Amino acid sequence: MKDELINLRQRVAELETTLALVTAQRHPAPRYWQRYWVVTLCVGLVIVSLLLTLSNGANATVAPQGPQKVVAPFEVYNNQHQLIFAVVADPTSEGGHVLLFTSDGTPAAELLATKDGNGQIKVNRGGATRIQLGISKVGDAGNIVLSSNTTQAQTILHGDVGIRQTNAQGQPAFQAGVDDRGVGYAMAAGRSGKFLSRLTTDDNGMTGRVEVMGSDEIKVLMGVKENGKGDVCANGAPDKQVCLSILAVKSLIPY
Repeated sequence: MKDELINLRQRVAELETTLALVTAQRHPAPRYWQRYWVVTLCVGLVIVSLLLTLSNGANATVAPQGPQKVVAPFEVYNNQHQLIFAVVADPTSEGGHVLLFTSDGTPAAELLATKDGNGQIKVNRGGATRIQLGISKVGDAGNIVLSSNTTQAQTILHGDVGIRQTNAQGQPAFQAGVDDRGVGYAMAAGRSGKFLSRLTTDDNGMTGRVEVMGSDEIKVLMGVKENGKGDVCANGAPDKQVCLSILAVKSLIPY
């Protein structure tokens, strides 16, 4: 096909040369004949050009457009010359760090590789991170941190442990999940961040248990006895405990 196209171009060139010689040797023709030959020649050249273009297009291979390799760091700007996108090397991990910017030039979202070799996503507002998705150092599990816009309050979701809520001062306020025994639990803390109550199970994970703490010791305990009966116990001074089951026996109430 390539040889045929070359021959066709040569024939067109020869035709143009012959036509020019013939026109030069003949006497001037009437003006309308001159216009006729000019129009005919133009139409012929257009048709030949179209045929050449179609022939080339039928055998052409679509080549990839644009660069196949881009070396970081680089930045992307919009029509108003505002920075909207950048790829850099993170100074702490030396891994990739992708940033998406708002119209005022502050980072709105980030995608990066941490020093531990994990991926991390950040969603920001005003340059401060409000949502962070990544891998926790504890248990190597997925971790999501939701941060407040005005205080130190956070909601932390951990794939292995569960959920943890901190108050405006950054102290623990609530925690729930799975403990070391593999059973569920929920704990509530006071303003100081100390947990004061817990809902869990007995040591065997067979019955429910409620614990109320005054300081570091359990002051009130509600659970189920080995005989399947419910019981509530209150602790006072060291080694002093009063349980409803004992009071029921002393008062001769069937229990």
